[in-house]
This record gives sequence, structure tokens and C-alpha cells, in this order.
Amino acid sequence: FQQEWVSVPSLGFRNYLNQELALQLGTDREKAQADGISANIQMVFPGALRWLILDADRAGQGSGQSAAEQIVDPWRAERLVWTLLEVLSGSSSGLDERLTNLNSAVSLAGRALPISLLFDRYMVHRPQMILSWIDHKDFGPDGSDLPEAQLWQPSLFRAVHARITAQYTNIATPSERLEGALSRVSSGDVKLGEQGKKSLPGRIFVFGQSVISADLGPLLTAVSKHHKVTALLLSPSA
Repeated sequence: FQQEWVSVPSLGFRNYLNQELALQLGTDREKAQADGISANIQMVFPGALRWLILDADRAGQGSGQSAAEQIVDPWRAERLVWTLLEVLSGSSSGLDERLTNLNSAVSLAGRALPISLLFDRYMVHRPQMILSWIDHKDFGPDGSDLPEAQLWQPSLFRAVHARITAQYTNIATPSERLEGALSRVSSGDVKLGEQGKKSLPGRIFVFGQSVISADLGPLLTAVSKHHKVTALLLSPSA
């Protein structure tokens, strides 16, 4: 049986939904007895849909591998942190010296991890800013020049970008790839239901979102062209 695919906004919502489903699914209604089991349901955060689309698109761009078989995307936060460590522990030429001047209370790994999570959030919520940094334009989210105190961010990002593009062929940032990937999903050129273990089922559910954010909306629009999308929102105006 194919797993159900449900997007949830938080761990708390995931636990709540699992418990409620266990009280309803597979129960003996005549005896009013709940089995207490909720199974074969994949509950993920909304970002998982974004990566599923990007991985499927990369698999369809000539790699010859399914999304489940190819290497983990080096731009995922859990991989990005290792590239950041390599950059920070290598030559610091061109980088803000504050990044590598550590005291006894701070390790290099402890510094790299939050920066990798920050860059990951930028690629989701501030893609145009990331694209400007790649183009050597140090703009902020509003399109104006970054203040001097924040210029370490685009400088460090470009160093990470250069290292990843040197190590991996044809793996641009998610900010550069997502628009084209969504277009190919919408047209049917990329089929999310044919990616092996990472396939998307014929129907998906979005549960508990307070709003459909600017980054989630285009994902659901593209997927809805070929999959049934049901949104169970906290407010009908979300």
C-alpha cells in the first residue's frame, strides 16, 4: 500500500494528528473501541515538498538516476554545514576575520551550524537576495545595499557557492533551480509519482497551516496539476 503524504507545520501538530488518527482509523465502531494505531502515513514539514521537487527535477535533468538513488543535494542544510566548515577552516582570505577568531566558548562547528541554517532559510524565503549575492551584488531582502556589519554574509556565501560548484557539476542553488523545476512539474515533464521510494502519492494533504506562505503556495500550485491537493487549514482565509 502506498503511504499517505501529509504536511504538518510542527512537531506538536504531527503528534496531535497521529493521536487523533489512531482514535479514528481501524476502529471497531460497533464496540466503540479504538485500536490506537496510526500507520503508513508519512508526516513531513512543508520544506520536504520543496526538496522532493528539486530532487526529482535534478533526476530528470540527465543524471540517469531516480531522486532516491542520486547523491544528497549539497545545498541541504545538513550537507551545507560541512562545506561551511571546510571554508571556515581553510584559507580565510576575503572573509571577515570575526568568523574564524574563536574564543574558548565557541567551536568552529558551533559557528558553522547556525550559519548553514541561516543560509538555508535565505534560500527558501529570500531567493532574490541569494541570486544578487551570486551576482556579486550585496543587496538585502528589500533590494538595498547591506550595511557594512552584514557584508560578511554575502562574502561567505560566495565562498561556499564557489566550493560547491567546483565539487559538484550542475548543482546550482535551490534559489536558481526552483522556478524552472516548478515549471517542469506543472507541465508534466517531471513526474513526482515516478521517483522510487521518494515518489509523491496521487493525493497529498496540507494540515494545520495558519497561512499558505509565499514559498509554499507555488509548490502546491505546481503539484496540484497532477496530484490531488487537500488543504486542511486553521482558517479558511489562510
